[in-house]
Amino acid sequence: MKRITGVLTVLIICAALLLLPISALADYEGSCGENVNYYYNSETKVLTLTGEGAMNDYTMSGNGRSPFYQTAVIRNNCERIEVGEGITHVGNYIFFYLTHVTECVLPSTLETIGDGAFQTCSGMVTCAIPAGVTSIGENAFNACRAMTSVEIPAGVTVLPKNSFNNCSALTEINIPGTVTTVGQSAFGGCTGAQTIILGEGVETIGLTAFSSSQITEVAIPASVTSLSPDAFNGSNNFAAFHVSADNAAYADVGGVLYNKEHTVLLKCPAGFSGAYEIDAACETVSSNAFEYCAQLTGVTIPESVTEIGDNGFMGSGLTEITIPESVTSLGNGVLQGCESLVTATINANVPALSQYCINGCPSLETVVLGPAIQGYGNGAFSYDTSLTSVTVPENLTEIPEACFQGCSALTSFEFPATVETIGMSAFADCVALGNVTLPEALTTLSTSAFNHCMGFTQITIPAGVTRIEGQLFGRCQNMTEIWIMGEISFVGGNAFGNCPALTAVHFNCPPMSSSNIGWGVFNQTPNVEIHYPNVYPDWDRVRPFDNNNAYNPYYGNYVEDQVAADVDFVRTELRDRATEDGKRDLRFVFRLTPMEGVTVNRRYVDFTNTSTGDTFRLRCYKNFSGDVDGSVIFTAVVTGIEEGAFETVFTAQAFLDMSGDWTGTGYSNTASASVSGLMNDGE
Repeated sequence: MKRITGVLTVLIICAALLLLPISALADYEGSCGENVNYYYNSETKVLTLTGEGAMNDYTMSGNGRSPFYQTAVIRNNCERIEVGEGITHVGNYIFFYLTHVTECVLPSTLETIGDGAFQTCSGMVTCAIPAGVTSIGENAFNACRAMTSVEIPAGVTVLPKNSFNNCSALTEINIPGTVTTVGQSAFGGCTGAQTIILGEGVETIGLTAFSSSQITEVAIPASVTSLSPDAFNGSNNFAAFHVSADNAAYADVGGVLYNKEHTVLLKCPAGFSGAYEIDAACETVSSNAFEYCAQLTGVTIPESVTEIGDNGFMGSGLTEITIPESVTSLGNGVLQGCESLVTATINANVPALSQYCINGCPSLETVVLGPAIQGYGNGAFSYDTSLTSVTVPENLTEIPEACFQGCSALTSFEFPATVETIGMSAFADCVALGNVTLPEALTTLSTSAFNHCMGFTQITIPAGVTRIEGQLFGRCQNMTEIWIMGEISFVGGNAFGNCPALTAVHFNCPPMSSSNIGWGVFNQTPNVEIHYPNVYPDWDRVRPFDNNNAYNPYYGNYVEDQVAADVDFVRTELRDRATEDGKRDLRFVFRLTPMEGVTVNRRYVDFTNTSTGDTFRLRCYKNFSGDVDGSVIFTAVVTGIEEGAFETVFTAQAFLDMSGDWTGTGYSNTASASVSGLMNDGE
C-alpha cells in the first residue's frame, strides 16, 4: 500500500509540473558580446545585460538571429530590458521582435544603437536614448508602435532610413538643429504625429521622411538645402508649407512649395483646399506635384508653364482643367484617377497624349484635344466609365494598348481612315459600344482588342489584317455575324469564344493550317457556321477548326458560299500524237462556271512533275465546249511525254483571276495523273 501511495505522489508532482507555465521552470543566461552577458528572469520577465563594451551584431532572419529571438520564452514573454552601465553599443537586431517589451533602460555609457536594434518592439512605450549616443542605425526603432516620445541626443547628426518608421504613437517630432540629415522614411508612417518641428541646422530631408502624419503645416528653416517634395506624402491634413524667407533653395506661394526662383512648382500639400493659381513665373509643374490633393477644386495654369511631370494632378479633386498650348512636355498619368473630373481640355503642343493620361476618371464625360495632338498613349482613357465624347485626331494611325478599355459609356467611335493598328485590349469592356466601321488601312488587330463589346452585332475586318489574335471578340455576346476579308494566317485561342449569338463567320481566304489555330477558338459559341467562298474548295477538306477546342471538341459547320466564278477539275485524258513517235499528250480537263457580276480576266494551270519537283504554268485561252448552264470546258495539256516518263505523276491545279462584285484569285482542287495509269485504266 505504501509503495502504491509513493508512486501516486510522484505522478501527482509530475502532473503539477506539467501544468506550470514554461516560464516558471527556468531562467536563461548566456553571452551576447565579448564582454557582455545576459540573464533572463522568467518570473519577473526582465532581461538584464551586464558587462562592458559592445553587444554582438545579429541579423533579422536565418541562423544569425539574436539569442533573445531564438529563445521563444524570452521572445514571447519578456516585458522589460535593463542594459547595464559600461555597455557602449546596442547590437544590430539584438532585440528584434520582442513584442511584449514595454520598457527599456539604456546606460549613460551608450554610444551607438545598431540597425534594427529595437525593430518591431511593438509594445515598447518608453526607451530614453542617453545623451552620449552619437549614432542611430537604420530601422533602429522601426515599428515601435507604442513609443510615445523620443528625444534625439545632440551628438546625433544623421537619422537614417526608417530609423523611427511606423512609430505611430508619437504625437510630436522634434528634430534639433544638430541633426543635419533626416533620411528616407525616418519618421514615415508616424500616423499620430500632429506636430513636426525642424530646427535651424537641418539640411537634408529625404523621401517620405515624415509621410502619413497628422500635421496641418510645417516650417522649413533657412538651413534646408535638399527637401524631397514627397517628404510629407500621405499626410492628408497637411495644408501649407511655410518656408523661411532666408532659405536660398526654396520658397512657398500660398502654402505651395516652389524652388527659390518660383520657376518650378515642387509640391502642393495634400490637404490644400480650394482653387489654386500657379505662379506666373512657373515653367515646370513637377511630377506628383498635385498628387492626391483631394480638396483641390480648380487650377489655373499660366502660359509660362512648358512642362507638367508624371502624375502631376493624379488623384486630385479637380472637376475641370485646361492645359495650355505652351506645354510641350506632358508626363504620363497627368490626370490619372481624378474621380471628380468631368471635362478636360488639353491644348498641349505635344505629338501624342501621354500614357494613362486621363485613365480611371469615372466622372469624365468629355475630352477635347488641341490640334497638335495626333496620337494617344497606352491606356490614355481606360476605365473612364462616363466618357461619351473624345476628340479623334484626323491623322491618327494607332489606337494603342488599353486606350479605351473599360469605357463602359462609350457608344460610338469613328475611326479615321489612317488608323493602321488597334492595340491589345484597346476597346475591351466597352460594353455599350455599337457596331464600328474599321478603316481599310488597318493591318493589326491585337489580342482582346474588342473583347466584351456587348453592343456589337456584326463587324467587317478589312483585307489588310492577316492575323486574328486570341480573345479578339471573346464575350461579344450579341455578335451575330463577322466578315473577314484578308488572307488570314493565324487565329488565336478564344478569338470568338463565348459568343452564343454568333451564327456566321465569313472567311475570304484559303484555309490556314490547324497548327496556326489556338485552342478554343469557338469555345462556348455553339451555333456558328464557318463560311468560305467557292473559290477555295480546300476548306471543306482541311476543316482547320475541327477539334481545336479545349473544353468541348468543335466539329465545324462549313458552308461554301457561291460568290464568284467557279472552276472544278473534271477528268484527265490521254491522247496519241499525230506523229507516231511513241510519245503521249496528257490532258487535264476543267469546268468553268461563271457568276453574274464577276469577270474572269485570266485562267491558268500550274503543273508539277512530282519526280523532279519542277513546276510550270500554262495559260488557257480557249473554251472547247459549253453547257446549258453557261459553264464551259477548258483543257491544259502536258505534251510530248516520252516513254521513259510514263510512270511520272503530274499534278495540275487551275486558277482564275477575277474582278467585279468579287475580286481576287480562285482555284480548283489539285488533280493528279500519269500516262501509265491512264493506259492501264484503258485496258
